[in-house]
Amino acid sequence: MPKQMYSANDRVKIRAEDGGEKEVTITSVQVDIGDDMNGEAVVVVQDDDMEEYRVLGSTFARALVERVAAELGYVANASARTLRTQRSRVLGVVLPTLLNPAFAECLQGIALAAAANGYAILPVMTSYDEAQEQQAVAQLLAAGVDGMILVVSSPSDSAALARLRGTGLPYVLAYNAHPEHPCVSVDGEAAAAEAVARLVALGHSRIAMVSGTLTASDRAQQRYRGYLRGMAAAGLQAPALVEVPFVTTAVAALSRYLQAEPRPTALFCSN
Repeated sequence: MPKQMYSANDRVKIRAEDGGEKEVTITSVQVDIGDDMNGEAVVVVQDDDMEEYRVLGSTFARALVERVAAELGYVANASARTLRTQRSRVLGVVLPTLLNPAFAECLQGIALAAAANGYAILPVMTSYDEAQEQQAVAQLLAAGVDGMILVVSSPSDSAALARLRGTGLPYVLAYNAHPEHPCVSVDGEAAAAEAVARLVALGHSRIAMVSGTLTASDRAQQRYRGYLRGMAAAGLQAPALVEVPFVTTAVAALSRYLQAEPRPTALFCSN
């Protein structure tokens, strides 16, 4: 390790144990012969509390390089780094849409968590379409992402997930719930049953459900099962499900439905 890069009494910044920076004074440079340092050059530094400790030369050199890079405004070439490390530091995100505020908030959370850990994200929208899910996974694999976070229409028979599993790339499902896939989700069925029970407790007996297209979302299917469970638990007959498109207005269809007899006294709505 070349000593001319620094000398005793220089004030420098190094990376502290908590991940931040710490300004120290170099007191000496030596070569340690102990087994713990494997003969590597060691920089002895002293903090402002006059406490001395030793820093491996390689660690210290990295701190100096990072300091110079910051002073020069140097930005690492991500493509070159990917070639060297075989890691892109990018996560692919597959979502149905950002018109649904739930998915927009989900993406915001993913972006913040990824950035906090040194990753960028590459989001792709699929419009609740299984063919677009397959295309999204193919595009992200081609882009060399390090992993994927996905919301798919039907994890039990998803061709996109089948291809992804075959690659061995790490992935996790959000909102979907399936025993064969890693997932972070909520119990939509139980939540729907509780919502129906709440309406029954308020005195309602004619409770209809309005949902997005069941075939396009396993989350919608979970909520519908919960609705039916809640109605059965209350001894009530469930009227026919009102299915509407996910991302377009349903005012006209609901207006016609509410004008027919017998009119429901409450609606349980699933986006």
